[in-house]
Order: sequence, then structure tokens, then C-alpha cells
Amino acid sequence: MNACQAGHTEHRTKAVPVILGQADAVFQMEIYEPEEYRDTVGYCPGDDAVSRVLDAEGVWEKWNTEFLLKRRVFQGGVVIDCGAHIGWYSMLAASQGCDVFAFEGDPENAALLELNAEMNGFEDWVTVTVEWIEDGWKLEVDLDQVDLIKVDLEGNDEYAIEGVWDAIDSGIVKHLLVEISPVFRTGYPELVRRICEAGYSAEVMGPKVFSLPSYEWIKDCHQVDILFTKES
Repeated sequence: MNACQAGHTEHRTKAVPVILGQADAVFQMEIYEPEEYRDTVGYCPGDDAVSRVLDAEGVWEKWNTEFLLKRRVFQGGVVIDCGAHIGWYSMLAASQGCDVFAFEGDPENAALLELNAEMNGFEDWVTVTVEWIEDGWKLEVDLDQVDLIKVDLEGNDEYAIEGVWDAIDSGIVKHLLVEISPVFRTGYPELVRRICEAGYSAEVMGPKVFSLPSYEWIKDCHQVDILFTKES
């Protein structure tokens, strides 16, 4: 299925060098041609901010990436990537020895994700499922130790959290990285409260990481990433 609303049957791509935690390690990722599809009307996979930043800087969400590595979030366990896109966080986790289960609804993005895993020798560590995460979705994976569940679904994040809630509630999930998007839905304060009341602390990501001031603070955000950490 082609999800492009602009009518493109395919999108041009290219390989670029990227930094997955070690500046002296050589990795590559296949990205969409950065400028060719900019400002396309309607949803177009090729009109992609991730590709433009990777082309320019070799790293996506630099602050998040550096903080996750500094905090040693990746401990060789399982990572669940909900809204995996072309695979930045999946590749980052695999480069740190984790087994990754990646879920991506756009088949063209998912194909690039699989290619990126193969290009870097991670194909045995990254399992890609082409699936839109919507209301009623449930994770069907046997889990033991989960280092991280990353959720970035542009408003559908609550469906992913509900679908992995059994794992969260059981206490086996050490961290969650969730993009909070009040620009799309109003229920994020309650979603964050639910996770925190399950025994997690919440830190707001950015150039300076800080503890979540309050649940009400979220209402005034456009979009922000929050790292939840299981309290001992």
C-alpha cells in the first residue's frame, strides 16, 4: 500500500553516514532525498524532517540520543519502537546490543527501516512489523526485560500505551520515551498521570532535562518528549 497523498508511487532515497553513539563507529542510514519533496501538499513520506536532519547532522534528536546513552538506558534487553519511522531509535538500540521490535504503519518507511537494519548488520536484532497502531492494538510479544518502550505516534500514543500496559503494569519496563502531543489530543495529562502512578518518574527532554513540573504543565505544550523511568 502506498500511503503518499501526493500521488508519488515511490520516493528517491540515498545513504548517509550517521552517528549511533560512537563517533568513531561507521554506520549508514538510507533516507529520503532531503529537499526533493519538501513542502509537499498532504501526507508524503518523502517530505521528511528526520531525513533532512540526518543529512545535515548525522544524528536525529541529538539531545535525546545523547541523554539515553549517558543514562545507559540500553542494557541489552528488549526495545519496543512504536512509530519507528525509518528507524533511528531502532538502529540506536540495536547498536547497543538490544533486540528491537519495531512497529511502523507506513510501508515505505518500514522498507527503509528494514534496509537500514540490513546495511548495518542488525537484521537479526530488529524485527519490523508494518502496522498502524490504533484503538484496540495490543502488543503480542513475550517479554522479559524491556529496556525501553519508545512511542511517537502523532496523537495515537494513548493506544500504544494501552497496548503495552500489561508489560508496564508488571514492572518489567524500565523506561518509556513518549512524545506528548497536546497539539493533537487533550488527554495527555491523564496519560502521563497514569504512567507515573504505575511507579515511574517523569523527565522532560531537551537541551536541559528537568523533572516534570506538574500534570497541568503539559496542557500548555505543543509537543514534548518525556522520559519515564521505573522507580526502584
